[in-house]
Amino acid sequence: MTLEVIEPGLLTLVQAAPYRGARHLGMPLAGAADPLAMALANWLTGNAAEATALETAYAPVVLKAHSDIAVGIYGAAIEVEINIAAFSAAQTHFLRRGDIVRIPPPVGGCRTYIAVQGGISPHGVLKATSTYTPARLGGYDGTIVPKGAVLETSAQQLAEQRSLPAGYQLCYGRDFRLRIAPAPESAWLDMDGLLDEDRVIGRRADRIGLELEGTPLKLLHNEHIDSGAVFPGTIQFPPSGIPFLLGPDAQTTGGYPRIAHVIRADRHLIGQLRPGARVRFQRVEPAEAQRLYRSKIALIRQLQPDFRLD
Repeated sequence: MTLEVIEPGLLTLVQAAPYRGARHLGMPLAGAADPLAMALANWLTGNAAEATALETAYAPVVLKAHSDIAVGIYGAAIEVEINIAAFSAAQTHFLRRGDIVRIPPPVGGCRTYIAVQGGISPHGVLKATSTYTPARLGGYDGTIVPKGAVLETSAQQLAEQRSLPAGYQLCYGRDFRLRIAPAPESAWLDMDGLLDEDRVIGRRADRIGLELEGTPLKLLHNEHIDSGAVFPGTIQFPPSGIPFLLGPDAQTTGGYPRIAHVIRADRHLIGQLRPGARVRFQRVEPAEAQRLYRSKIALIRQLQPDFRLD
């Protein structure tokens, strides 16, 4: 079964499981920027949560089926077009040979995932198939999927029809709330400056990280620190005073003060932030962050049992 990319959009990548267990090699986590949206797209086709799928951002994507194939499309896009007719994104779509599917640009949010029954078959490294473009690793030759690419899947028969239950349907807007927990250098900052003002995602925004525009912050004191571990969700404090939120492709170490961490339960939302989106931070204590994480994992696993949040 095959699917051709007629119009790839701007940032369409092959993504799957992150590169777990490779940080000692300097390898970032990478993988899907919004693993929850990808897991739901995969559920629509009967795939495992981290089966290889397409991740697309911003611009519209157009695909053509070269065989009968079942797809699940979910994330920022709330509708898809198949041969011009509009359909909800919250259901399995059965494409026949020659069908054209168009994923329109999202109104809110940023990224949409296109899962194909059986998963896409790219070439992987380090026991993963996700794309890490800075090193040209994984996915489709380590880079953005080009126009004319033909994606293959191992599926032998069409999946069953599925519709996503209402309680699992996501609705992304342009305003986000992210809960944060203390980080190693949190005491260096008056946290009220970060919590009392909405931050706007600036133009410096990609899978590595996002600049949080707003009033520059000031540290209570500023000491030299050696480079230390950073993770997706770490909020760093660069000399400009404008905080910087790290994403899935972020480096493994950094030398700027780490003033907060987005909690694991909310970290998938980083993948839906786009320039111009507004973010309000809310502080929670580590025990509450753990409770929220366990609660979200338990809820999603009722639908997709192998779901994980890093």
